[in-house]
Amino acid sequence: ALLGEVGTAALRDPHAVLQGQPAVVIFKSGPLIISATALPLQAGAAGEVISLRNTDSGTTIRGVVQADGTVRVGLP
Repeated sequence: ALLGEVGTAALRDPHAVLQGQPAVVIFKSGPLIISATALPLQAGAAGEVISLRNTDSGTTIRGVVQADGTVRVGLP
């Protein structure tokens, strides 16, 4: 269905990440896996790119929401 069709705008996947609720951020590079906690600045469903604030440094980062509620950052 195209987004322009009637009624489809109301349909959306449930949010896997909620704004202001701590989320686990994961960076993977080969065998290296680094995880940290960050605060989402917006809610997001699986597959969406969202912004988060790193709670340690205050830096804003972007990542892709995963179906399990984690957020993947860095290169695929």
